[in-house]
Amino acid sequence: MRRRSFWPCPGFNRLECQGKSCRAPSASRRTGPQSAVFQTNLGYLQFEEKTLEKALNTFRQATLLDERYAPAHFGIATVLQAMEQGIEAEQAARSGLAVDDSDSLGWNVLRLTLKLQNRDEEAEEAFDRSLSLDPELPDPASNLGSLLQQRGEFEKAIAM
Repeated sequence: MRRRSFWPCPGFNRLECQGKSCRAPSASRRTGPQSAVFQTNLGYLQFEEKTLEKALNTFRQATLLDERYAPAHFGIATVLQAMEQGIEAEQAARSGLAVDDSDSLGWNVLRLTLKLQNRDEEAEEAFDRSLSLDPELPDPASNLGSLLQQRGEFEKAIAM
């Protein structure tokens, strides 16, 4: 199975990459430097280059350009996770889910923020939600398997 890119929008239309029509607001679908999509992708590039402050500022710029573009919120959460700022990361993830609660990757981002705060039961609920939205998504399934293994629930982990 080919692993999907963590970038929410490698083709500047994140849902098109998953074989679905784009639900992002039309303002988000613009592809120039003054679009939320462009800024979000730039933020993930900066994140991969480990320039966390720069990435955080870029994701925040994306939310200013279009507060209804959920991947920008998830980008903020991802950077804050890396900075070990769990409470702020959770707030950002929940902001993104308030925009689009059907985003399976967004639920996985929330799961990671909850796990960072040692809130395993809530993390498992977020995993379940992520998997129910996209059972083929590899990251949530493998992450849930790891969580179950850490808790000693080996049979459930193997079933993942």
